[in-house]
Amino acid sequence: MGNQSSKINIQNKKKQDAVIKSSTSISTNIGSIASSRRSSITEFFAKRKQSIASIMKKEEDIKEHDREQRQHYLLKNVRKGNTRTLLDSPKRIVESGIGNGIWVLEMATQYPDAQVIGLDLKLPDIQLSNQTFYRANIIETWPIEPDSVDFLFQRNMVTCLQKDHWIHVFSEMFRVLKPGGSLELIEQDPLHHNPGPVLQALHAFYKEQFNQTKIDWELSTLQDALSQIGFIDIELITIDIPIGEWPTESDQKQFGFMNKDIQKAFLKNKKNEYMQRWGMSSVDYDVAVGEVCDEFEEYQSFTRVNCWMAKKPVY
Repeated sequence: MGNQSSKINIQNKKKQDAVIKSSTSISTNIGSIASSRRSSITEFFAKRKQSIASIMKKEEDIKEHDREQRQHYLLKNVRKGNTRTLLDSPKRIVESGIGNGIWVLEMATQYPDAQVIGLDLKLPDIQLSNQTFYRANIIETWPIEPDSVDFLFQRNMVTCLQKDHWIHVFSEMFRVLKPGGSLELIEQDPLHHNPGPVLQALHAFYKEQFNQTKIDWELSTLQDALSQIGFIDIELITIDIPIGEWPTESDQKQFGFMNKDIQKAFLKNKKNEYMQRWGMSSVDYDVAVGEVCDEFEEYQSFTRVNCWMAKKPVY
């Protein structure tokens, strides 16, 4: 009887040990699985965060692309065409700093027999058969041979170039143009005219930024630089475009509506950059943008577009 009881205790102990080993094994497996899942979840959210950041950046690029597109069509309507210069069967057209590429695309369509060249650090996806794009920094030597271009166009580069870069850029323009070739340069005053108090405060930030980056925000050197390089027949035309629907004339009211939308989009697209640079909260920035948009109407603000036209002399 004692031996039988001993056998039963031994058997029970073996069963208990087996259960403990089994529990330990299960616990280890669960821990391993949990650890693996934690790793997978961490990896998932890390990738998702990168993906979201990529999507957000892409969305910002798309929004800025759309704004540039609207700005292009506003300028085209105001100026009644893509150029003020009359072009007679040009063989080679160049745009320096192509942005989203809409101008070179339309010029390539309008002049199918011309070679249309675009220079920029970032190139567009769409390219027609008569288009050529060069990934180039325009403050360096251009990948274009001398005396080979009939018409050269550049716009909206004033905040991209430092004051001492303009001489080099104009020198390259002069070099690649044919004798008798034409240049057209379009730049908007970086600061709005007739600003209200909130916009004046933003202008103070802009001026500080421009001075730090050595930007010629007053456009004070361009005319003299063109003449210094050797261009002739230099002509400057200025066009004022209202911001808002304050004009009484129907066409100006329409231009103002478009321009206000463009200015608002610019401020919204720059939100993250300006919040960080100016130390503003999201709420404060949104309030400031709303106030600025109201001031456009109240103070009858406008943007000024400067268009320089010049020629390379015939020797």
